[in-house]
Amino acid sequence: MAVALDRHHVASLVAKELPERARYRCLVFQTADMISLDSLCEYAIAAASNLGSEPRVMKYSEFFDEVGALVHVS
Repeated sequence: MAVALDRHHVASLVAKELPERARYRCLVFQTADMISLDSLCEYAIAAASNLGSEPRVMKYSEFFDEVGALVHVS
């Protein structure tokens, strides 16, 4: 789903996609524009903070192990 980089749009998306009664709550944001990434992260954390528990930002490296995700094709 595409979202305009606006504090209100991000807050609306977070509230819609992370309902309080959900057993697992996780929302992944991505952008190709590194300049807007900082603002997106700030807006998402502020919106998620209103949901009760402290949000956690995970780095991409936390999703890989020693085996890795790269495949060498000859």
